[in-house]
Parts: sequence; structure tokens; C-alpha cells
Amino acid sequence: MAPGSFTARARRGAGRPVTGALYPAADPSAARSRYPCAVIIDSHAHFDPRILRVISAHAGFPFYRGLWAYKGAHPNLYVDLSSPYIDEALARAAVAAMGPERCIYGTDAPYGFHERDGSYDYGEIRGWVERMPVSWAMRERIFSGNLRDIVPALH
Repeated sequence: MAPGSFTARARRGAGRPVTGALYPAADPSAARSRYPCAVIIDSHAHFDPRILRVISAHAGFPFYRGLWAYKGAHPNLYVDLSSPYIDEALARAAVAAMGPERCIYGTDAPYGFHERDGSYDYGEIRGWVERMPVSWAMRERIFSGNLRDIVPALH
């Protein structure tokens, strides 16, 4: 996601989180292709974390390790644990790197884990979170508490 699109979405929904997926630029020589997390996150560092909260889809895939490095400098950075782009091991790595308080359960529906009849299997990703080596209280934060904290309308 280009930095400008986060900015535009943040202005339209002031106070609400902005979510997006990180994808490589079409031009592999472009700076944002090599350093997408730096461009996206640093371009929003001036936003008050109480106003702008950034949720990176798919645990930050495919630039997750680079994204996770920004956790300390940006208290407004979160990741969701959705999609078939990641697996349980990567979801666990995201929780270990970001902390359970910065991770959010997501399904990526209607994409992802479909049953033979075309229905969506919410159990796959839910199972990843249920098996996390964290306390039940932290699992509850991943499932709903973190999102409730950053979206005032959910209180």
C-alpha cells in the first residue's frame, strides 16, 4: 500500500484504525519496493498514535520482519493474523515479535480457507490463536480485546 493511501484513509476516518496489505512496488528498483515498511511507517510517524492506528494485514507479509522492527518506535502499529499467506508458525512469530497486545485475529474472508462446499473455514486461523503459547487472557486480547481498545465504537 502506498503511503498516500494510508494518509487519505486516515484523514477520512480520523480516530479509526487504517488497515492495509503491504505489496511490492511494480518497479523493483523503487525505494518503496526495497524498503516498504520504512516508507509507509515513517511517513506516518508524525501522526499521534491516539489518532492513527495502522493495522498491517497478514502479519505484515511479505515484509513482516522489516515491519516488526518498527514496533518499538511506533506504538500505533498492529498486525492482523489473517490469510493463507501466512501459517501458524508465522502467526506465532508475529506474536513473539510484536507481542500479543499488538496482534489482532482476522479471517481475510472471503479469501482463504474454503471448504469443499464453498463455505469459509474460520476454524483454521482461530485454531492458530487458540494454540498460541500465551495466557488465555492474551488470547482473548488477540481475538477481540485489542480491536476493542483501538476502535472506540466497539465499547
